[in-house]
Amino acid sequence: MVEPVSLERIVRNADLIVTRHAGLVEVLRALGSTAPVIPHATADDVRGKAVLGVLPMHLAQHAYSVTEIALDLPPELRGKELTADQVRLYMRGAHEYRVTLLATSDAHDPYPLD
Repeated sequence: MVEPVSLERIVRNADLIVTRHAGLVEVLRALGSTAPVIPHATADDVRGKAVLGVLPMHLAQHAYSVTEIALDLPPELRGKELTADQVRLYMRGAHEYRVTLLATSDAHDPYPLD
């Protein structure tokens, strides 16, 4: 079962924001986030942290949790830089995940958990 929590609580509990989108950062700050912001992340950056942002699975497995801010964008805005007002207009909440690597076919995994 998924636990319903407030958007503000999720945002305030984040340790790190990974995004290059200024409009999103402005909205997260208005919701109470004081987490540092970086445009791109490494495994060392996210390891053990509650991260706000979209990460590839090989990085998400290192984070304590990853929270995406869900946006319901019309097709013409996808891939475009959004203003804070547009982020607010199209935002549909936050979804927090924990990612676990279950198996790999590569004996020389480039993204080890250690």
